[in-house]
Amino acid sequence: FAEARSLGQTALAYHLQEMYETALAYYFKALSLYEEMDNRAYITNASNNIGECYCRLGRYAEALIYTERTLALNRQYGQSAYEADALANLGEAHFGLGDFVEAQRCLEDSLRLYRQVDMPMIEYRARYWLGKLSAELGDAAAAQMHLDLALPLAEEASDWSAAAASVGELGYLHERGKAYDLALEHYDQARDRFRQHRSKYGALPYVLRKGSLLLELDRLDETRSLRIQAESMAQALGHNDFLFESRILGAKLDAAGGEREAALRALANLHASAATPAQAIEATYALWTIGGETQWGEQALALLTREVDRTPRAVYRDRIKALHAAGLRGEDGGAPGDI
Repeated sequence: FAEARSLGQTALAYHLQEMYETALAYYFKALSLYEEMDNRAYITNASNNIGECYCRLGRYAEALIYTERTLALNRQYGQSAYEADALANLGEAHFGLGDFVEAQRCLEDSLRLYRQVDMPMIEYRARYWLGKLSAELGDAAAAQMHLDLALPLAEEASDWSAAAASVGELGYLHERGKAYDLALEHYDQARDRFRQHRSKYGALPYVLRKGSLLLELDRLDETRSLRIQAESMAQALGHNDFLFESRILGAKLDAAGGEREAALRALANLHASAATPAQAIEATYALWTIGGETQWGEQALALLTREVDRTPRAVYRDRIKALHAAGLRGEDGGAPGDI
């Protein structure tokens, strides 16, 4: 037991330093020993931490396996508060995989359980993800409600990470509402809060979001600096989704700077390497908006139409409308404007 616990403590130290691959190696060694001893409490804890590391690395399918195991063990032993935590983690994994329906179900169940066991101070875990999900769905009122509740609860619980992330997601709400100065201010606040704790993983999404917004505002020099930062951070973290996103931003920046052909070559390479439907959509839609070729617009529309029911992001619906407005038809031959 002492050896297993020492391995678990080493894993946790690497986990807290955001050295997730190294942490996983130690967690798996500890888990193997706990399984030999049939120590259910430590098996549950190790499985939960493994799932969290996989989420941080953007490896959501693997996260799902260990988080579902954690949930099953917590249910077996009637640990409602821990079950609520596992459901929140499961919601995050489903969100990462683009399964918004299942993510919402898990997160709502998590919030219900937190309230059932009278633990309002830690319900921010579910509130934050419900706010983030609602923002992606385009439900600004629900997103605002959840995030406004999550932020003070996270601060009261001294969970600086959840508090910083809540600030950043409020920034995204401002961006969707075209309050760009407020959005940039919130992105900076979120990034700075994470940097105070040396959290590259936490800061990176808001570096990317600020860069994308600055590009839309034609502030190219600032965007270029942030794009370089983002790619370096994504490479250091080994996070494929963020690395892909930073390279999409780089290609768009090239196009905005007059290097259209270079941008299209970069996007074609990204399109060929896309590992998920979300990545394929980003590359294909950018190829259409920059290159203007009908074939890319048709491919983008087909991808969006297939994904929008499972992943009904507001931005996906906006893109479908833009493609229809350009006269493109779906795979079923529907008239432009039919969604």
